[in-house]
Amino acid sequence: MEVARFDRRLYEMKLVEPSLRMQSETQAGWRRVRAEQQKLGQGKGVGFYVKLVDSALSALREYLKEVDRICREVWQAQGGTVTPELVRTVLRDYAVFTAIAARCGAIRGEIDRMAKRTDVSHTALTPVLHHLVREKRHLESILSNRYEIEARELELRAREGAATLAEVPPLPKAKTNSDRFDLPDGFLSAGDPIEGNPFPMDDPRYKVWQGTTLNAEEELCRLNSEFLRTKPTGQEGFAKWMEQNKWASAPEDFAAWALALCLGKFNIWAKRAIHVVWSEDALRSYDQWLFNYAQAWLEAQRGLGRLTDGALLELRSRLAERVEWWKAEARRYLAEQKADLAHASHENAPTEADAAGSKSTDRRALVNGYIDEVFRATGKRITRKMIWRSAGYKSRTEFERWERRDAKRPNNAAHDNFIRILNEKPHLK
Repeated sequence: MEVARFDRRLYEMKLVEPSLRMQSETQAGWRRVRAEQQKLGQGKGVGFYVKLVDSALSALREYLKEVDRICREVWQAQGGTVTPELVRTVLRDYAVFTAIAARCGAIRGEIDRMAKRTDVSHTALTPVLHHLVREKRHLESILSNRYEIEARELELRAREGAATLAEVPPLPKAKTNSDRFDLPDGFLSAGDPIEGNPFPMDDPRYKVWQGTTLNAEEELCRLNSEFLRTKPTGQEGFAKWMEQNKWASAPEDFAAWALALCLGKFNIWAKRAIHVVWSEDALRSYDQWLFNYAQAWLEAQRGLGRLTDGALLELRSRLAERVEWWKAEARRYLAEQKADLAHASHENAPTEADAAGSKSTDRRALVNGYIDEVFRATGKRITRKMIWRSAGYKSRTEFERWERRDAKRPNNAAHDNFIRILNEKPHLK
């Protein structure tokens, strides 16, 4: 997915200057090798060519640092975040390994041509070429290990962030005569099963989690308000309920109310957590979180002792159904994300109609619609400048080219950045 979205054209353009610099450093290194050979009075045998190979590989190692840096820069310009898939498929396989293969092939070609000019036989070069192959494999092994370490560390942090389940809130303490007139302890918090934001501030999921948590807290407060109003032990209904059924003989009324409340809260927090399911690993973590959260609800209700065994079995059955439903929703959510990304990667391909400007109005309409939406929601009229500055640009150039679908200067990275702003709607937060 990351490979398909990666802006290869921008990457190759930014790589031109470091590539020329690397070639220049390679030639300078070879001149130093020749000078040292002449100073020592040594000929151009196997040892000489091995030194040339080592000198060229030294320049290549420095070049690979630039390859890594530029690759990350391009991805960041596209609004992407570093993921295990990016590290393995883009940084390692596409960028670094491709650069190593291409450069080692060029080194071999240069050595072959140099040997022909000095009448060195191909047989005599065999140890040199074997040395080049060994060093190439050694370099690939070292870098592959480094990238795999980075990818696994990212996977571990993602699992910890997506699957952190806070401890079940402590069971309520026994009430005394004075305590029974106090509000329940639960009114001090929003009942969030995950304490704090599990993602670091530089992770794009951090803001998503903050926004969806506020929405979930609002839903929870409204749910609590509605259920407190309809609770069987409500003020007016309490006397009638006690008179007709009595507490000990009316567990079914309370059980139905309690089960509906539990499931309502479970749905609220399950919906919040689904918004950070951005990968296959996060999907597996979400599945485990759902199971843990359902189990926590069962244990909490069992500890309270207010539900009969039959009611607890019913709660178990309904929670299991909710777990499976939200697992299905998570898979649909992830599939839709992948489809949207695949569509976005092809959406900006220029056509003849685009060149004529016949479709430029749709992007202007998107921008105008967003400006109007912000005005209706906040009463503030934002400008186009505020939009392209939010996307990280210091001038209007790329925004205007994107808005009019400039066929002569297509920019996939700019397209992704502006679409991200229109989708995330930062001016509404």
